[in-house]
Amino acid sequence: MSAFSNTAGGELFVGIDEKIVDGKKIRSWRGFKDVEAANDRIATIERMSPLGNHYRAEFLTCAGEVGALLHLTIFKSKDILKASNGTVYVRRGAAKQSVKGD
Repeated sequence: MSAFSNTAGGELFVGIDEKIVDGKKIRSWRGFKDVEAANDRIATIERMSPLGNHYRAEFLTCAGEVGALLHLTIFKSKDILKASNGTVYVRRGAAKQSVKGD
């Protein structure tokens, strides 16, 4: 979230597993049992910024799949947003990169 917020924004989907099988990327649904099961994730996100105005959260369901995904839309911030570990990140291509110093 820090990397998205400090760069151009972005989206995260929490509850999708991703693995490589025979050189192919395979994604599978692993939703939260119920929306309350995601409370610890939301609490961690809220601690990143006291106003909590750096994202929008919604839950997605799918017929035939168990549970709900947490879909986060992260907004570009004018302030510097630190990750929960205190580190500042930015996006470089499809990767996050820590920022040290000014």
